[in-house]
Amino acid sequence: MKLSARTRYGIAAMTYMHINDQDVTTLVNIADHLNISKIYLEQVFSSLKQANLVDAIKGPTGGYFLKSKECNMYNILNALEPSMFEKTPPSTDDDIINSALCTHLYTPLDEALKAELKEIKLKDIAEIIKTESGDNHMYYI
Repeated sequence: MKLSARTRYGIAAMTYMHINDQDVTTLVNIADHLNISKIYLEQVFSSLKQANLVDAIKGPTGGYFLKSKECNMYNILNALEPSMFEKTPPSTDDDIINSALCTHLYTPLDEALKAELKEIKLKDIAEIIKTESGDNHMYYI
């Protein structure tokens, strides 16, 4: 699957925010860590904010935070790549062919993709990254 840079950056930024689990993170911090243009990231976060996935606090100690730790990949992709989930237009003037394609190909494919993306939680991706990077520290008392 080919995703736009905008979508890949959005997923990476949201994952970074979840992994670091800070209350508020600045775009400068995210941009520096992920080596992404801050200006480009501002556009990405504008869409994420419109979709209610992140929110912002203004001021010198402000920044962005995740609105929910229960976000899934469908939420993120739908916010950043909405055309991916638009209905497929008719491919021919033949209503019978279009109906068959919609019923037996396009609709089931759309539903399967949505269902699979809804199962992939941001928190699960973050946990995998923490485990693989060795950042899952356990403290004993």
